[in-house]
Amino acid sequence: MGSACIKVTKYFLFLFNLIFFILGAVILGFGVWILADKSSFISVLQTSSSSLRMGAYVFIGVGAVTMLMGFLGCIGAVNEVRCLLGLYFAFLLLILIAQVTAGALFYF
Repeated sequence: MGSACIKVTKYFLFLFNLIFFILGAVILGFGVWILADKSSFISVLQTSSSSLRMGAYVFIGVGAVTMLMGFLGCIGAVNEVRCLLGLYFAFLLLILIAQVTAGALFYF
């Protein structure tokens, strides 16, 4: 029973990280789309080109980090590579610390 639970946990970790990888690709693609087709977004959002460009770069950065996290989690879970799983955990910890810090800075 113990090995069956480990296999189920491994595949759930793979599935969730695959979803994160796909969502990261969508966010990255949306950022590239904003950079490539500026005119339609400027007319719809009625905003300046510089703020739109900055938002696109944020989307690209967040999408790339999300894809990297999903990739590390998928490969680490399926192949049971301790180094990748440790790197995945370290990145998750850094993201959590950054979110708590940003929340505290915006609150106070």
